[in-house]
Amino acid sequence: MFITGYSASSNIVAMTLADLASSHSHYFEKNSDRMEIIAAMLVAANYDYVSSMNLLEKSSFMGNIYSRLFVIQFKEFNHANEQMHNRIENIDEVMECQLISEYDHAAYKLNGFDSMESIYERMSPKRILSDIPVPMITIIGKDDPLYLYGKGAVQDDIDLEHHTKNKNILFIEPSHGNHFGFYGGSFFDMFSNDLCYRYPVQIALVLVESVLTIGGGTE
Repeated sequence: MFITGYSASSNIVAMTLADLASSHSHYFEKNSDRMEIIAAMLVAANYDYVSSMNLLEKSSFMGNIYSRLFVIQFKEFNHANEQMHNRIENIDEVMECQLISEYDHAAYKLNGFDSMESIYERMSPKRILSDIPVPMITIIGKDDPLYLYGKGAVQDDIDLEHHTKNKNILFIEPSHGNHFGFYGGSFFDMFSNDLCYRYPVQIALVLVESVLTIGGGTE
């Protein structure tokens, strides 16, 4: 089995791999009765939530604008799924949010965390990268707003030496990508193509093929 995640879900993938490696390592062993996890990919992962989220809305005007646009998209998704609202205790607070920080403040209460800082710490892959037991690719676009409007550049926020110290991990930083919206050509044409699907999928297929070849089979 190959698992992948985009944005926040990629952080969940990384946490899950590390948690399983320490408590349920049999998920990484060949067994005819169970699917084996052979590789993973993180797309637009947030390496350090505490650092990037604290800086995003404070460091630049564009970061604040991006945060507001991001939340508008979340709220549109919530509007489209109104049938689920009765399952969210503080849905009114969620729908009144204007910034990512406000949205996160509403979200941590729903997930059993004591504070935003505690959920940010839990969601930061940097603390568990050494525990990843299978080949894993991390893809973050050079123009990802979470990094561009926070620290100024992806590699100013991500310690690449630490990120790739685990030999299972490969880091890729393409020139285009936005926040998992991988696109080709002009920024203004980014929504007119399907590179956001094709690019990660092509890399995933190469990774899986490589793992299976090294493992001695293609079943």
